[in-house]
Amino acid sequence: MKHLFTILAAFLIEASTFAQTGIGTTTPDPSAQLEVSSTTKGFLPPRMTTEQRDAIVNPATGLQIYNTTTNTLEYNNASGWVSLISNPNGVNAGEMQYWDGSNWVNITIGTEAQTLTIANGLPVWQTPVNRSLILSVNMPVEIHASRVSSISVNLESLYPDTELVLCWSTLPNPTTTDNVVTPIDHGEGAFYIDLSGLIANTTYYVRAHAINAYGATYSDEISFNTIFEDPPMQIGQPFLGGILAYVLQSGDSGYDPLIPHGLIATYSDLVTTSWAPLTAPDGNSTSLGSGAQNTSGIKSFSNGALQCSRLTLNGYSDWFLPSRDELIKVLLNRVAIGNFLVAGYWSSSDFSSTQAWHVFYTSSPSPQIKQQPFGIRAVRAF
Repeated sequence: MKHLFTILAAFLIEASTFAQTGIGTTTPDPSAQLEVSSTTKGFLPPRMTTEQRDAIVNPATGLQIYNTTTNTLEYNNASGWVSLISNPNGVNAGEMQYWDGSNWVNITIGTEAQTLTIANGLPVWQTPVNRSLILSVNMPVEIHASRVSSISVNLESLYPDTELVLCWSTLPNPTTTDNVVTPIDHGEGAFYIDLSGLIANTTYYVRAHAINAYGATYSDEISFNTIFEDPPMQIGQPFLGGILAYVLQSGDSGYDPLIPHGLIATYSDLVTTSWAPLTAPDGNSTSLGSGAQNTSGIKSFSNGALQCSRLTLNGYSDWFLPSRDELIKVLLNRVAIGNFLVAGYWSSSDFSSTQAWHVFYTSSPSPQIKQQPFGIRAVRAF
């Protein structure tokens, strides 16, 4: 009988070892060793922080916990702990998530106009190169082929460290593999270039190309036509950074019957100042065409010459104080040029160590004491 009870106990122990367990149900699913059933309560796994989770020694594959640091249900696989939740909590509205191979990671919100792209296999926000490249139409519709023609480029909201070139061709949609010119920076988004060597009776296409760390882009295209006949040049018209003040005539030094040359004046006077605060060396020229050289030689001690040499206007920085004879030519056209505010102006031509040539537009030029204040009007040659 004793042996019979021993065998029965062993049978019962063996049977209970392989029995299924149901909590809240008497009929657990045949595929489950343990089934918890409830409509009013949930299953609560062990809860711990990431630090506590990582302190578990040799966690078994399949071990589950609730991570209170990340607020996610996690399990351990052969590679480590993995989140069971596909939508971990974000921080701000609009955030997105990506899988980094082990966990779901929040992507911070980008800024307006940014695009989401893939870099090194991971999503990143990218700021595109600004497309606000506008070629200004501040140029004639028809341009004479034999002249240097100015085109202005206006750029709005360019990102820093952007390289800009102007592409032009006789075919639409010119690229950087065609003719390329680097514009002159005029500040505040304004750029200027000069085109030369154009063919007469031809349509040209122009667009800007910008490139920076975010990428590259082209502006919208504009076009213009060149003409063969030389349109009349009118004193007082806007021209190459200023106002056309004088065109060289036959007999003038530097005159070319095929290509016009002359002087361009600023739109208004620069200052009223003395020629020099003290006596200064003399010996420069009064002739037509000598103003630029005069200015270079006297700008270290002549107030007027210094003001002109420092000037950068409409993309041009080669302004100078005109010589006596140049100033005479300019003042003869003062009405068409406009904005002459005083009666007398300094030239860059000196007369002696104490006097320099001054030109009244109501009388002949005359030497004046260098410390006297007179008007300064800058010019540049073309």
